Amino acid sequence: SAGQWNNNQYNATVSQMGQLPPTDKRIPGLFRKAFSLWLKALPVIPLNQRPTPVVMNNAYWTGWPTAKSDFASPAAWTQYFHEVVLNLKPAS
Repeated sequence: SAGQWNNNQYNATVSQMGQLPPTDKRIPGLFRKAFSLWLKALPVIPLNQRPTPVVMNNAYWTGWPTAKSDFASPAAWTQYFHEVVLNLKPAS
């Protein structure tokens, strides 16, 4: 999370979104709710770039970096993203 920001309502909303399939019609409303909470708190004030969440799941590919296995940044624009790609395996 941005700067270790913690908000229980935001966390619950994002967690609920994470349990839904990508095509679920509830996602846009949940996203708006989470983004509204984020904007009210504004835990990050971008000075030179916009904050961009990097969202991953294991629906199609496994082996993404996690908090326990933080071997590379999951952001595709970093110089080490090839390490992420080389670590991915098709989900079963």
